[in-house]
Amino acid sequence: MLRAHCIMDIGSRENQEDAVLANGTVFQKERLNKTFSIDTLPAVFAVCDGMGGHLFGERASLFAAQRLTELRKCESAKEAEKILKEIQKASEAELEYDCGTTVAFCVVRKEKIIVGNAGDSRVYGIKGNSIFQLTHDHSLVQELIDAGEISPMEAKRHPLRNLITLGIGPAFCREWEKRKPFCTEILPKEVDKLLLCSDGLSDCLDDDEILQHLDSLLEQAIKKCPHYRDNISIVLVEMNESP
Repeated sequence: MLRAHCIMDIGSRENQEDAVLANGTVFQKERLNKTFSIDTLPAVFAVCDGMGGHLFGERASLFAAQRLTELRKCESAKEAEKILKEIQKASEAELEYDCGTTVAFCVVRKEKIIVGNAGDSRVYGIKGNSIFQLTHDHSLVQELIDAGEISPMEAKRHPLRNLITLGIGPAFCREWEKRKPFCTEILPKEVDKLLLCSDGLSDCLDDDEILQHLDSLLEQAIKKCPHYRDNISIVLVEMNESP
C-alpha cells in the first residue's frame, strides 16, 4: 500500500498555475492538504507548473495533469517518453499558442518505478537519510551546469534561472524537435519515499533542507521565502505502507 500526501499553496501569486495528479485524481486548488492511501498498482503521480500568463498557465497544467493519467498503461521509460510526445502533440492542437507547463511524474508499478520530467519540476528519491534527484532539469542554468560553466550554487542566483528549455504545450513545439523528456526506471527497493515538487519548493529549499523538513515543507518554504513565493505544489509518496 502507498500513502500519498498532496499539498498546494497559491503563494503570493494571483492564481494557481500548478496542478497535481494523484492516481487518477487531479487537483488545482489555491490551498490543499490531503492524505490518502492507495492499494492498487500501477499508480501515477505528477506535478505540473503552468506558464503563459493569467489563465493560460493554469489551463496548460490542468490539461497535462489530466492527460498524464495515460501513463498508467506504460511499462517502460521508453513507453512513457512516447506518451509524453503524444500529449505534447495534443496540446499543440488544444491549447493557446504561447502557453505551456512543466511536468514531473512517477509511475509506481510492482516491479519498477518509472520516473520522468520535462522542465524544472522535480522528482526526488529518499532512502533512509539520503535524498537524491531522480529527474534532470530542462533549464538554461542546468545546461550551464552540465557544461561546467557555472556551479549549482551559482545557478540559484542566476538572473535567467527561470528560463525553461522544455515542457508540455504549444510554447515548446520547436524545442521538442531538438530535446527529449527525461525518463528513467528505478527499482522500488531503491527508495522509501518519492517527492514530486514544482520549483516553488526547490527554489526556496535546498535538497538537505527538503530532507530535514519533510513533515513541514510548506511551512519551511514560507519561513525562508516570506516576501515572494511562487505557487508551491508537493506530492510525497510513502512506499510499502501497512494497511
